This record gives sequence, structure tokens and C-alpha cells, in this order.
Amino acid sequence: MKVSLKMSGLPTGQTLENFDFAFQPAIERPRIDTLATGAWIRNAETVLMQGPPGVGKTHLSVALGTRAIELGFSVLYYRFDELMTALKVDAGLPPSRLKRRRYMNMALLIIDELGFEPMTREEASLFFRLITYRYGRGAILITTNKIIRDWTELLAGDEMSMGTEVSAKVGIQFSLSGGVKVSVISRRLDRSISVLLGGHAFSAVAAD
Repeated sequence: MKVSLKMSGLPTGQTLENFDFAFQPAIERPRIDTLATGAWIRNAETVLMQGPPGVGKTHLSVALGTRAIELGFSVLYYRFDELMTALKVDAGLPPSRLKRRRYMNMALLIIDELGFEPMTREEASLFFRLITYRYGRGAILITTNKIIRDWTELLAGDEMSMGTEVSAKVGIQFSLSGGVKVSVISRRLDRSISVLLGGHAFSAVAAD
């Protein structure tokens, strides 16, 4: 357990037990409890947490990653900028070597803080390759401050191809201002689970 936590890159100290659900009364605790079972990881589904800074996205994502390790899943956590650095280093690898990278083969990949800066066309292409490979093979959890209508701009403005296809691959369906919406997206969009967090911002101690 300790080795798995260390290898995951997850920040320490953020668990479901110490998440302040009382501070976010709009959240449906049973929905989070459902995520904590890990069924969505077994099904290689995607969880998307969207909302402004300071409402607990990172805490919940780390807490769910920690619970996944407790359940026996392999987990890897990246802030988006750190992930992009790794993707650029590996950009020239052939598929046979690329698929052995940990961010490709972990049961759960957590990508935190997506959307603070728009991607270049190269970065969008690398991100699209990652999402495409993992789709149906491994679960992904993404936290972002961007709503769906902003993803075209985020993905290098490539509206007709890359932006649309990445949205389809991760099954992004959310629209919220002032809070966090968590969507569990399966390959069938009629099997989605949504959890809404209120828009209160945590203090610096417990912020995103």
C-alpha cells in the first residue's frame, strides 16, 4: 500500500474521510460513495470534475485515487503541465514502446488542473493520442475549470477535428457555473452519473 501510494505520485493527506462535505452541502454523498467502490475503474470509464478553483476538485480526485489503491488498482497522478512534459519527451516513441509507459497502462490515470492554459497544436495532438489510446482500456479522472464550450479554444482551436473528437472520447457533458459537476462517462452516454458540488471555495489549507 505504501509503495503503491508513493509510486502513484498522489499528494498525501487528502482522503474521503477528511473531505469537508458539510462545506459543500450540495454534493450527494451517496454518489461519491458509488465512485469509491471503483466500479467505474473496472469498466474503464472517465470521471470529469469541472468547476472554478477552490471548490475541492483536487481533494476529491486525490481521495478517489487513494481509495482506488486501497481497492487494489494501479493509479498514476499528474498535474496537467507535468503530464504534458512527459508526453513531449515521449513524442517520438513508436507505439510498441509508448504503450508501456505508465500513463498508458495504469488502471486509473488522474489528470489534475486541465485548462489553465490553452494547448498548442502539438500539445493538443499529444493529449488526443493519450485519450484515444486509453479509451476503453483504462479509467481516467480529469479535473478542469473549463466548460464544454471552451474546449475548442483549449484544444488549439481545432473545432472540426481534435476538439470535437476529444470531447467525444471522454464523453464530456457538463454545464455549470459556480460549482463542480462530476460526470462518470461510460461508452454509452445513457449510463452517466453526475454529482454536483456547491460553489463555496475552500480556504487556502483545503483549496484545489
